[in-house]
Amino acid sequence: MRIVDKHILYEAAVQTCNIDVEFFNRTFKRIRGKKPLSLREDFSGTALLCREWASQSAKHKAIGVELDPEVIAWAEENRQVPGVEFIQADVCTVDAPKVDLISGFNFSYCIFKERAKLKSYFKNAYDGLNESGLFVVDVYAGPAAQNVLKEDREIPKGRDVNGIGYPRFKYYWEQASYNFVNNHTVCHIHFKPKGEKKMKQVFTYDWRLWSLTEVRDLLLEVGFSDVEINIEGWDEETEDTDGVFVPQTLYEDMESFIAYVVAIR
Repeated sequence: MRIVDKHILYEAAVQTCNIDVEFFNRTFKRIRGKKPLSLREDFSGTALLCREWASQSAKHKAIGVELDPEVIAWAEENRQVPGVEFIQADVCTVDAPKVDLISGFNFSYCIFKERAKLKSYFKNAYDGLNESGLFVVDVYAGPAAQNVLKEDREIPKGRDVNGIGYPRFKYYWEQASYNFVNNHTVCHIHFKPKGEKKMKQVFTYDWRLWSLTEVRDLLLEVGFSDVEINIEGWDEETEDTDGVFVPQTLYEDMESFIAYVVAIR
């Protein structure tokens, strides 16, 4: 039986790093009037975003900050390109060169369940930016984010950035529990590659689900001058989101959505 790498399946099902890089460039140019060149990817995991960023040009540099040594070893072997550096460290205390952009994506900061701990992470990000820097995190929000549910979708077969093929597979997102007393949630990712047994609980997340308001207020508390909430627009013809994240001050009647929160130093 063929063994499919869980990290490659995760990248194929979850990550859209080309879209993220486009958003970073467009937003930085709109706010600062110039192109960003350096990125720190916190909770970098496989460092696919680092690779996408550094591949733009010889001038682009990326730092991947990850605590798990096994994941860093995988990233160094499979996603290393010129301009990418890895640091094994806690994102709350990491001492890294200052950069134009810091990202904390895939809701990874939700592992911090105490307000003081999340604030310490945001303060480290503030201190790690150049004077004109931006810090970007994504937030999962809406009433359905608090539901116990299971969702799945088919991912077509394809190849990763190194040309390694993977089969068609089904991706499952399970919100297994939610506690309204403390906003704690447990979620799982499962995979079912074509012709193979279901890979259960490949990734498990024990999080506190932070609201947009809580995230924004903490970012302002640690010193950021302003915070933008970017959410996808709405396409009336398709009756669906249009895939373009833009600043929003009002957003109504969505069961669940993802926001890109931009903190301006």
